[in-house]
Amino acid sequence: MMEETGAGMQDRTVSRSWMRSVGILAFFAVFGPLAGVVSFAVWFVLLLLLGPVLRAEALGDLNWVEGVVTALQFALIIMVTGMPIGYSIGLPASAGVGLVVALWEWRFGVISSVIAFGATFVIWLVPYLYSGDLYASDSIKLSRTNALLPSYLGAAAICTWAARRIFR
Repeated sequence: MMEETGAGMQDRTVSRSWMRSVGILAFFAVFGPLAGVVSFAVWFVLLLLLGPVLRAEALGDLNWVEGVVTALQFALIIMVTGMPIGYSIGLPASAGVGLVVALWEWRFGVISSVIAFGATFVIWLVPYLYSGDLYASDSIKLSRTNALLPSYLGAAAICTWAARRIFR
């Protein structure tokens, strides 16, 4: 009885190639920062468009056409200038999330979005907690650190969705 169970476990691990896990890790590492920059641009544009509404200004005073044009200009600037920054900051984070997702897939055979979001949150939280003075007088460090969370979560969502379709 024990030998049959051992053989079944061995067949399961042999049939599942480790190259698939390496592919998942590489996919997250290469496309994660790109997805993070896109997520940041979408997040920033939404905040830019909804800012006057959230400040409870009179709706008649809002010039939506000018606001949309400005938001699209900012999105283009973010996409062009954000790529080097996105890859320098996001590559270690996306590779870490990719490693956790790849190990989970190798062990359990499923690409889990819960695991991807959990790993993303932990990878964001650890530097956030140890970054020192979170409430700087000019709020630059706080806003920069808080802007990373929607970027990381958006990248995890996009990469997990795409990896599920690519690595079937």
